[in-house]
Amino acid sequence: MGESDSEEKTNEYRVVTSGLSKITELMSKITLAQSLENKLWLSFQTNPKKVFKLLRLGESAGKLDDNLTFFQWLNYVNMYRDKKGEDYFSDYGLFKLLKDSRPETELLTVLQSMKRIPDMKTRAESMQLYLFEASPSSHKLLNEMWLKSRENPEDVFRILNLAKADLGVKYPEFIQKCSKPT
Repeated sequence: MGESDSEEKTNEYRVVTSGLSKITELMSKITLAQSLENKLWLSFQTNPKKVFKLLRLGESAGKLDDNLTFFQWLNYVNMYRDKKGEDYFSDYGLFKLLKDSRPETELLTVLQSMKRIPDMKTRAESMQLYLFEASPSSHKLLNEMWLKSRENPEDVFRILNLAKADLGVKYPEFIQKCSKPT
């Protein structure tokens, strides 16, 4: 005699649940292994550029914003900087490494993903400024990304460091138009 519908659903549920618990267990082992790997590299004070190459993050065909190994590396960068100081692998050094190894559109996506990580938000925003300053072709892409992610205009103003900019020198026509009485 065949199983009833409720018994069949219960068995399906068990299979799905056991499959999920195996995946969760594997992920925790991978995370632990990656954490140990980071600690080992840190004990040898391995430069993050070298670790980036060892992990083949510059070569991978996949995207970085959903790559667990990339986020492991970012965690290592934080650990390295905490131990050695910010000067040993600056935000600009991190930006340059990513910019030289990835297309601009992917770099934008990666920086936006990094902003969701509390320890990386400020760093990601400073790298968005570096990209804005280094690449005029990125302006439109950054604008589109900020609009798409519903970035607050005040935050964009802060990211671009416009409070310190002399907008009258860079954009005299704009300032002239804004200052004319209507």
